[in-house]
Amino acid sequence: MNKYRADIDGLRAVAVLIVLFYHVGFPLFSGGFIGVDIFFTISGFLITSIVLKDVSNGNFSFKAFYIRRAARLLPAYILLLIVVTIVGWFLMAPTAYEDFIKSALSSVFFVSNLYFFIFHSGYFSTSVHELPLLHTWSLAVEEQFYLIMPIAILIWFKIKNDKIKLYCGFIFIVLSIFISYLLTDLNQSAGYFLVVSRAHEFLIGSMLSAVIILKKESIIPKTIAANIIFVLSIGIIILTSLFLSSKSNFPGVLALLPCIATVGIIYSGLNKESYSHKVLGTKYLVFIGLLSYSLYLWHWPIISFLKYMGIEFTSLVQVVVILSSIILAYLSWRYVEKAARYAPWAKSGTVALSLYGIPAVLAISFLLIIQTGSFDDRVATKITKIEQIIMSQPEEGREECHNDRLSLDAECRLGSEKVFAKKGILWGDSHANHFTGFIDVLGEEINIDFKDMTMGNCPPIVGLYINAPHARKDCIQKNNRIFEYIESEKPDVVYLAGAWEGYIRGNSLGGKTTEDKRTLLFSKLKDTINTLTDLDINVVVFDMLPRPTTDMSRCEFKKVAFPQFNKTRICEFELSENQKLSSDALDEMISSLDNDVELLSLKSLLCQGGFCKSDLDGIPIYRDSNHLNSVGSKTLAKYFLNQDLAQISNKLMNQ
Repeated sequence: MNKYRADIDGLRAVAVLIVLFYHVGFPLFSGGFIGVDIFFTISGFLITSIVLKDVSNGNFSFKAFYIRRAARLLPAYILLLIVVTIVGWFLMAPTAYEDFIKSALSSVFFVSNLYFFIFHSGYFSTSVHELPLLHTWSLAVEEQFYLIMPIAILIWFKIKNDKIKLYCGFIFIVLSIFISYLLTDLNQSAGYFLVVSRAHEFLIGSMLSAVIILKKESIIPKTIAANIIFVLSIGIIILTSLFLSSKSNFPGVLALLPCIATVGIIYSGLNKESYSHKVLGTKYLVFIGLLSYSLYLWHWPIISFLKYMGIEFTSLVQVVVILSSIILAYLSWRYVEKAARYAPWAKSGTVALSLYGIPAVLAISFLLIIQTGSFDDRVATKITKIEQIIMSQPEEGREECHNDRLSLDAECRLGSEKVFAKKGILWGDSHANHFTGFIDVLGEEINIDFKDMTMGNCPPIVGLYINAPHARKDCIQKNNRIFEYIESEKPDVVYLAGAWEGYIRGNSLGGKTTEDKRTLLFSKLKDTINTLTDLDINVVVFDMLPRPTTDMSRCEFKKVAFPQFNKTRICEFELSENQKLSSDALDEMISSLDNDVELLSLKSLLCQGGFCKSDLDGIPIYRDSNHLNSVGSKTLAKYFLNQDLAQISNKLMNQ
């Protein structure tokens, strides 16, 4: 078991190639992200094999274990961080570069998975595709796992009964699978980034290693059995890489598929005559497998920088990215990774400590310098201003207003501050929250003092269960409290806003058809509106904001910052048919009401001839694929109020 297995390097090649194909945008490999799960299971198998061998021989040392990992991983990793930091200096605008340096610092401490989980949206969100170190999340998860694993193995090894040993391993695997299932269901980003949700992927490989040590040669499969297992396992890997996608509920239990398949291939390879060696042991796959760590390191920064500059990923660009990644990976493997592993200092504790410590000190120092703003003038003022507009968030400084609590604090007031101003409420989800800038400007103009009562994934509909992170019962309770407040205070007007189409096309309303979900959503919204109007409260409903199918928030930025690559870029998009249908259904529902309820649509400001724009006279209005930035929200209000007032209903202006 401790002899070199060429087929495992071949399996590494398969893993890194499907990740690479997924990242460059080959549509065939929509589930190529499973390559990381393959890596985790291979890692669990190999590292456990090494540790168990040392423990059984009585010469395991924590110090030696981490020194080996430092020599194996850190030289190429540090080189990557240095190169990407230099390139980022010349390419990235100040705010993005500061965020990059923070991610680099978290990467140095191997907690970048936590950084991206806390400060950015999920792995599958298009808004994170321009983060050069996003891929380091997996290295952080691996290092966090190996902080605990050696201690666990030492404890496990002290168990005398082999059956109990295996039962213990099985229990921990099942527990981690259960945690992954729960976390993925509650918050997919947590399920994806956190080590507790990924531990079983390593442990499955670890369990195979333990079984081989305990059972020895008695478990080597016959050639026919080994070949059947290999064919089934490689088939599972191929099929999951082709048919899973960013919309899959991943990792959860789905991650078991590539992990079990990986174990199947490793197990089948115990028989030297199996297909595993004949297929995966070929020299070209083995070569790519040897480069796999460096190839994984280098491919993503290339891709993210190209996306940051707005370069379209044509077939030619995809090929160039793949070839460039392989060339850089070879240079990194040959002259850094391989050289460092066999260098005289590779077993030095002092050098290992320096490899961990010096980059951390440098990253902290550089971050402190960057935060002074002393070097912001390296980028044109116009570019910096556009970036700041895009990054402006409506809830910044007003977090108390946009959560599951009902806050009446002063910072949750919008619009007019006059003593005799009429009273209004903005009620809804994140799409209500992104209208806070709009409401602030509008309220001041039409003399309404608004209270902001918003919560993510929580539409302004009483009694509707939304099966989404941070919603569910919290949303129902928040809406009940809002409605009780409305009944008690009787405001003059309530503005309702929600990501209507988002609930219809997503899974938060259950497994119904699109039309069923549309009918359910708007019938429940109608009930809520009727209840409000029965209280003699004026109601205004925001129509759906035009929603692009991809994130176009940085379109104007790319045109200004990198004009040489974006001369023909058009910051326009076409409304999807589903959004048109939902908007028509909302309009029809509003028209059917007995009471005079206003539908506030901003399409005329953004859309013409079936196409909508992502900016207003060069001012970006979006901050991601479907939310307004704060400046954009206020800009929309100014454009709205500058229209011919005859186009704006008297009801809206004189509530």
